[in-house]
Amino acid sequence: RLRRGAVIGVQTQAMEKPLLSEGPAGEVIEELRRVAEGIDHGALEEFTRRLLNRASSEWLQSEPTDRIALAARALLELVERTSPGEVGVAVVAAEKSMHRAVLLTVMPDCPFIVETLREGLQAAEIPIIALLHPVIGVERDDDGRVIRILDRGEEGEWVSATLILLDTQLDADTGRMLETEALSRLRQVKRATDDFPDMHTALESLVGALETEKSWLGWRAEEIQEIQDLASWLAEGNFVLLGYREYDVTDEGESGERSVQVQPDSGLGILRDDDQSAFVAPRPLSELPADLRSRLVGGPMLIVSKTNALSPVPRRVRMDDISVKRIGPEGEVVG
Repeated sequence: RLRRGAVIGVQTQAMEKPLLSEGPAGEVIEELRRVAEGIDHGALEEFTRRLLNRASSEWLQSEPTDRIALAARALLELVERTSPGEVGVAVVAAEKSMHRAVLLTVMPDCPFIVETLREGLQAAEIPIIALLHPVIGVERDDDGRVIRILDRGEEGEWVSATLILLDTQLDADTGRMLETEALSRLRQVKRATDDFPDMHTALESLVGALETEKSWLGWRAEEIQEIQDLASWLAEGNFVLLGYREYDVTDEGESGERSVQVQPDSGLGILRDDDQSAFVAPRPLSELPADLRSRLVGGPMLIVSKTNALSPVPRRVRMDDISVKRIGPEGEVVG
């Protein structure tokens, strides 16, 4: 945590393109000119300058120049393999070291990227030696190759690129597992941040729907008002919204008895994929465990609890699960 008003960095327009032509960073650029083949040197060199812009001189001096150069090249190649707007991840063995690996990621810039990667690596007990996370603008040709690095303020495609040097030895299978896990978590980051405006709108809609329910649930008006106040408080930015989904409780389905099912296409954020829900198909209430059935059709309209699953974004902790029941005109739970 930082003191309010603490200065953690200063950057001016004049600092946008530092002259990394001397010292360890300059040696990396020279190494790139030697080893890089088949890549536009101008774009690669400028990409590397932006990547190393805030790297400490101590770290640059401690790592072999060719290792940094090859990692920078691999990161640019990942940018080129990743379509605009998508997420790309690669794990590569560090050159000339049995106990080093590099995790590379590329995606549109958004909150929670670094925190999510750090949490995942910490959970896997993989130490981080260095982490670089610039946001770089790129111009591509028709084949997706990067031909120019954009200047600050220039319109175009801006990507969040991450290079993490890991203090670990990874075999091929472990490397693929790490890639898969990082890709899954960053896709969840993208879903949660992309869908945040829609989740905010869903909270506002909930407040309106509850106001309608007051017309036939006058005796629960005070309880409903408390839920409306909570929803409004959440919508004011007092909560990190990760996912949203609606469920219907109906008499439809093959059995003809009351069943619960995900409302199609209602999922947002990390709950966007309906197929991941246990209720993607109607499930009769009679088949549910007694405690879950009683939560769905009885008790208060608002239930706040903790999930069993750990959050994939950004911290690996149990999430707060806020459930609000929809009540029909006859007083029955309808969702």
